[in-house]
Amino acid sequence: MSARDLARRRVCVTRHREPAEIFLTMRVQMNGCLDTLGGVMEEVVGSTLETIRLARGLRQDDLAKRVGIAQGSLSKAEAGLVTLEADKIATLASVLSVDPVLLSTSLDAVASGCTHFRRRASLKVSDTNQVRAELALRAHVIGRVRELTAAQPTVLTRTVPDAATPARDIASGMRKHLGVPPGPIDDLFAVIESAGCVVTTMDRPDLAFDAASLWVDERQFVAIMINGARPTDRMRFTTAHELAHAVMHETATPTSEAEADEFASEFLMPAKQIVGELDDLNFDRLSVLKTRWKVSMAAIVHRAYDLDVITQRRYKSLMIELSKAGYRTAEPLTPPAENPSAAANMVAKLLMSGQSLAEVAEAVGLTEPGELADITGYHDRQEP
Repeated sequence: MSARDLARRRVCVTRHREPAEIFLTMRVQMNGCLDTLGGVMEEVVGSTLETIRLARGLRQDDLAKRVGIAQGSLSKAEAGLVTLEADKIATLASVLSVDPVLLSTSLDAVASGCTHFRRRASLKVSDTNQVRAELALRAHVIGRVRELTAAQPTVLTRTVPDAATPARDIASGMRKHLGVPPGPIDDLFAVIESAGCVVTTMDRPDLAFDAASLWVDERQFVAIMINGARPTDRMRFTTAHELAHAVMHETATPTSEAEADEFASEFLMPAKQIVGELDDLNFDRLSVLKTRWKVSMAAIVHRAYDLDVITQRRYKSLMIELSKAGYRTAEPLTPPAENPSAAANMVAKLLMSGQSLAEVAEAVGLTEPGELADITGYHDRQEP
């Protein structure tokens, strides 16, 4: 059996086994894959090589120079057109800080459906490609950690919005499905991760993106990558927006962004529960509502307008007041930070079973335990 076949087989573990047994099985399969790696590039998936390079923020010429090969050879390798010697494969893996076996694994199979983005128009194509690649790599890592802990699949199902079932009704039904009590959601990450989503944060204040998401491992779970450099109120709306895509959209459509915003608004600020609090809405009242509902003042103004509580003229007036106060750029009264915990809890479970952080990192294809900690949010925990 080839190394690639072994790499693919290692994701097909039996879900009723204990984490330690699953971990050992994956380690044996990975070692077998490495033993049979051989000296040719046929064991390396070109698209995976490209994805990891992009995730690392490297251009082809940068990586080629560091590995000691021609850029043209690397380009052909990523396209699957040429083979490379074993020593070059090992150097590639070392420079990219991954185990060579990861280069033999198709990351294309990780995603189920399209990647959704919440971003600004100013996000460059190169940055978009890096974010997409980073999400694919993180989704793979989280998927393997889930596998090691025998995590259960998500309880989310897809409902396509239409005239009879608009996005707001889907959001209302989702709150009931997840057992969310009336009123503001205290910990949004806890709610959606209880449904089988896994949130990972990437602190990149320099990138004009808020979040990206995709279904993973044949719809076993949803991976949501949030830009942790954003304020909590914005992160909450963004997370609900990405949940909307997971629940409603197989692919992007001309209406999917507006539908996701409608879902997020209803999920975070249910119409029946907030409408009475929007009467006589004024600038001073916005700060009170923001503290209570943990969403931005701008989102509250939008909500009041969408619910026909305020006129278009009043909507414009309030938005102008927010702009004059400088609140369109940075609002005050940022809610307390909320941190996702599902991935970190899974790592903690593995460490409690006797594995080290370095061993878990190796099992999922990484060479740096610190990167596993960054991806899963395990930074602040002490290893047993």
